Amino acid sequence: MRVAVVTGAFPALSQTFVLNQITGLIDRGCEVTILADPPRKAEKVHPDVERYGLMARTVYWTQLGQPAPDQALDGVRALVLSRKRRLLKGALQAVGSTRRHEARLSAALMVKAAHLSRLKPFDVVLCHFGNLGRECQILREMGALQGRLAVFFHGYDMSVFPRERGPGVYRELFKGADLLLPISEHWERELIAMGAPRHKIAVHRMGIDTTRFEFKARRPDEGGQVRLLTIGRLVEKKGVSYALEAFARVRERYPGARYHIAGDGPLSESLKARARELNLGDAVDFLGWKHQDEIIELLSDHHVLLTPSVRAANGDMEGLPVVLMEGLATGMPVISTHHSGIPELIRHEESGLLAEERDVEGLARALATLLDAPQDWEGYGQRGRAIVEEEFAIEGLNDRLVERLRELAGR
Repeated sequence: MRVAVVTGAFPALSQTFVLNQITGLIDRGCEVTILADPPRKAEKVHPDVERYGLMARTVYWTQLGQPAPDQALDGVRALVLSRKRRLLKGALQAVGSTRRHEARLSAALMVKAAHLSRLKPFDVVLCHFGNLGRECQILREMGALQGRLAVFFHGYDMSVFPRERGPGVYRELFKGADLLLPISEHWERELIAMGAPRHKIAVHRMGIDTTRFEFKARRPDEGGQVRLLTIGRLVEKKGVSYALEAFARVRERYPGARYHIAGDGPLSESLKARARELNLGDAVDFLGWKHQDEIIELLSDHHVLLTPSVRAANGDMEGLPVVLMEGLATGMPVISTHHSGIPELIRHEESGLLAEERDVEGLARALATLLDAPQDWEGYGQRGRAIVEEEFAIEGLNDRLVERLRELAGR
């Protein structure tokens, strides 16, 4: 079965969930082509990219940084020169229908159509993110992209994108796509509210390779030190500023507590400044960006995972953070928030504790509850590991995904 996996920048360390699916499809005998954007900057690369030879399977089908008119002309030239000139008429018609004000999208579609003209048809196009799924549907209408269309919906594409483009932004995608795959029940409800046909929707979780995460019962160090950990890009929706405020409120009572933050992003300097204003001193340490093996090490070496996600001012929301699955798999008790699909994984007083978004007092109470009762940590960890193994293990999820795609392709 020929499968095109469509994603944004590839490879990207922040999207191991896409990588895990790609390698799972290859392991199950699928012929995979990756359609993606080149990374905007050099970064560390997951070892599976080399192990599976994924760069040889990748087609970069955009031209970043080039003005829209130039991109469109390049696309037209490529189509004229290709053996599939029949696509040109459909391309021009479909580009005209993408909305007159979306010149950049129209230009990008011409370039993508030109790249696709050199590829054989696919059985299934598996697209990550609804905004890219919308483009893939237009490319199918152009005749440039062939294959049944399945689209995953994650976070930005269900929050910021519809808010910016209007509630009807996915109307044509809902009509044309063959399978809609929200990653949580929360997004399933949102898709239905946006007008998606129920019969096309199937919740399909992102998952992790649980064999890479060794369970470890948590208890304080002999000296009484407890290490709290946050992992993620330092942007508003991660809620790190509220975690700093909450930690500051419990620090005096728990002098052995330390808070480590792994990640980088536009809020890095302002968060460091806030930690200084709160006089947190060496109790807080910003560790910078880490690759997957380093993240596994950090999870194993810390006691409590703190993930206080919030809806950002621009509407941006999480989907269901993979780091929560990873933390639970190692046996960590988790503190998080009632945000997006998180309560489907972090079940209050079962696999962790939940506070309301932006509730500093609630986060501080959750911290105090865990720090006062380290004897309860192992129970949280065991229940969390069981949830991940049962519902979020990548092997079972990839088996189910291939079943869905074969059904879709009629094989």
